[in-house]
Amino acid sequence: MNMSRRLIVITAAFLLLAGALPAFAADGAPKERAWDEETVQIASTIPIQDGGRIKPMSTFARFRLIAMCGKSTLKDPVYGKMEPMPWLLNVLFFPEDARKYKLFVVQDSEVLDGIGLTDIVKKKRDNYSFNDLEPGFDELFKLAREYSKIEPKNRTPVEEQIVNLAFNLDEFNRLATALDFARHYPELKGSPALAAMFPRPEDHRLSGLLAKAGEIRRLTESLTRSGEEQQAELAAINRVLGVAERNLSRSTSLAIFPPSVSREKQTEWLAPAELFRLAFAPGSSVEERSSVEEQIALLGGLEELVHVSGDQSAFKERLTAVQSGVRKLAEKRGEYKKVELEVSFYRGGYFTWSLVLFILGFVLVALCWLLPKVRFVPVVAATPLFVGLVFLTIGITMRCIIRGRPPVSTLYETILFITAVAVLSGLLIELMTRRRIALGMASIIGVAGMFLASRYEISQAVDTMPSLVAVLDTNFWLATHVTTISIGYSAGLLAAAIAHVYIFGKLFGVARGDPQFYKSIARMVYGTVIFCLFCSVLGTLLGGVWANESWGRFWGWDPKENGALLICLWMLAIVHAHIGGYLKDLGVAIATVGGGIVVAFSWWGVNLLGVGLHSYGFTQGVMRSLLGFVALELVVMALGGVVWLMGKAAADAVKQ
Repeated sequence: MNMSRRLIVITAAFLLLAGALPAFAADGAPKERAWDEETVQIASTIPIQDGGRIKPMSTFARFRLIAMCGKSTLKDPVYGKMEPMPWLLNVLFFPEDARKYKLFVVQDSEVLDGIGLTDIVKKKRDNYSFNDLEPGFDELFKLAREYSKIEPKNRTPVEEQIVNLAFNLDEFNRLATALDFARHYPELKGSPALAAMFPRPEDHRLSGLLAKAGEIRRLTESLTRSGEEQQAELAAINRVLGVAERNLSRSTSLAIFPPSVSREKQTEWLAPAELFRLAFAPGSSVEERSSVEEQIALLGGLEELVHVSGDQSAFKERLTAVQSGVRKLAEKRGEYKKVELEVSFYRGGYFTWSLVLFILGFVLVALCWLLPKVRFVPVVAATPLFVGLVFLTIGITMRCIIRGRPPVSTLYETILFITAVAVLSGLLIELMTRRRIALGMASIIGVAGMFLASRYEISQAVDTMPSLVAVLDTNFWLATHVTTISIGYSAGLLAAAIAHVYIFGKLFGVARGDPQFYKSIARMVYGTVIFCLFCSVLGTLLGGVWANESWGRFWGWDPKENGALLICLWMLAIVHAHIGGYLKDLGVAIATVGGGIVVAFSWWGVNLLGVGLHSYGFTQGVMRSLLGFVALELVVMALGGVVWLMGKAAADAVKQ
């Protein structure tokens, strides 16, 4: 392998390592419980309100599973592999089985020692079931309450894991007991009036009680006005209602009942626990009680599902009825139209396919470097990169439609968008230069970006399409300021990546007899720096106008504003130093690698400060990876200094 090929391989390996570092920010059902595909699809399209927005049940299941086991697929050594929706169905309808799943990831065995589970067989990092951890619950929740009073950024890793583990166990238990109200009927002993009102055993279900709430209220009111001989009857009725309320009070995790009133009057969906309050609470109005009749019927559907869960055919039939009922109510409120699109988005796996195609593109680019004289290889190598970009663009577009937002409104979306812009820019530069360098950098950034997006989703374990904080709730500024700034980030990182090739090439003596080789690379770097400067300045100015509109001042020296300004000043300094002759091609390359550090700090670093009006972007677990990235880039800049010293020494030797 000649030196030019070695250069490309070394540069690719180094950039993949540097680009992948941020991705390390965070460190099946039994056969008789298997759910057929149609049942899973029906359950997936049941809408639920969670985190302030309406989403499919499958999305709800996906991020609950990621939070608990650190993966989007559960692989239990006994129960096998489970996708999110089948897992959630098992938790809801077969909770005793679900408590045995090796579900909860524990990153450090010190957590188990800290909660008193010293006798359990454990590894440094492993997954444990609810039943495995149950003996340590008292100490776990005691410590979690204590540690939750500490600011997240000030917690030790073990303290943070204890807080998260306690939260996940509590959330799991809420899901596992969410349908317990359907498994336990309140007994009607001691109340002849209720026994006459509900003669059949199946009428004792909570949905039956709620359906006749008006009659029961009138009965209790009349008994209250009666003499002492009726007090035993009144006490029995109150006991039954107390049991019913307690049974429903635990069911707060599934807000799947859209209110019958308009969205303008009520935006919050109802969980089963809310139905009792609306039907029986003294403060509820006649209008409130009458508005939940359809929801009470759906509650009865959930009870039926619990009782037929062992019969897949009957279960599917009743599940379809529940889904149709919830969908009908949601459509009346205009809140269902994007649910099925979101199901299709996650089932399509567009970002996974994009990552696979970018990896394939990188492999073909490597082949392209090994066969420099074969002309058709670059076209073959560019094809999977282009198709991967198409998949990435489709995924971003679908997210825009689902959210009704521009492509960049969260930190996660900046990763997707910046990756897409960098790959597109690399392909366009390659089309103009035909040097196969931009093609290689596009493949590396594509792989690193999509891998980072995947790891970010797993490490943060929260819905990546959340409701926006009030200050961001404006599509115009998201489409202008945020998008423009993100394009600037993308250009800065791409310029830094290409600059690596220049430095490593000079360091290893690649293409010494071809001065045009380095001139071509230098033009790529400098042109991309100019593009970065333009977008960064424009984006910063637009951000100032937005700040003036939102906060009444154009500039406030906020950390995020300072980060954007630092990018502008750094790139501007490179341009002026190059025009003035202070920086030659090598100096521009070294400074551009430094620009990549500045971009990374502005993109991620200022969020870690947790202060300022832009602190809504704080992300845990990134600091170590960011520092690792910075350290690697500083090494590259130092190597650039070595190259300069080598060149100076060679020039001095020629003069002598």
